[in-house]
Amino acid sequence: MGFDIRGKVTGVILAGGKGRRMGQSKWMLNLDGRKLISWTIEALEPLFGEIIIVKRPKQKIEFPGVRIVNDDLSYPPSALRGIAAGLMETKTEWAFFCGCDMPFIQEDLVRFLFKFTSGYKGVVPVLEDGPHPLHSFYHRDLIKPIKEKLENKSFKLLRITDHPGVRTVTPEDFAGFNLDRSSFFNVNTPEDLERAGKIIAARRDRSG
Repeated sequence: MGFDIRGKVTGVILAGGKGRRMGQSKWMLNLDGRKLISWTIEALEPLFGEIIIVKRPKQKIEFPGVRIVNDDLSYPPSALRGIAAGLMETKTEWAFFCGCDMPFIQEDLVRFLFKFTSGYKGVVPVLEDGPHPLHSFYHRDLIKPIKEKLENKSFKLLRITDHPGVRTVTPEDFAGFNLDRSSFFNVNTPEDLERAGKIIAARRDRSG
């Protein structure tokens, strides 16, 4: 099972995006006969005692056993706004944030990343393709600085790695760990959705 974080961390899924490149909200896309977000929920369930979905107020999303909360419309739409709303709702000090379009999140990788939280307020993997702030851990102490960014109209989530309390996890940190990069895969386009379906089919074939 690996390092156990259940009860220490809340899993938060951001589902408030409008999916402009996809042409519709991504959470409800059909992936192998199921809603895309259901794959993300299934990946998080073994990890966290509670899962929260952050949505836009007018969205209608319901999943048994998952708490649904509304985004804060005080600020323009952004993933940073969703993180602030999610942190406000968590009962644990730490939360793991991901997008609703990430069907292949790996349990062992999430537990591995949490080991870097000691002494920090955030943990963000930064690989060769850049930071992955929506496959990351954030502490409730970041609520204030995130809201300050929003108040100052700084909405770029990638800049969260500039915060002095955020630990970046680099390829060197992954040395010796069997890193499955599919954990960071997210569905942004119809081509991505097709690729995700092929990944699922290939995994099904390998498992017999």
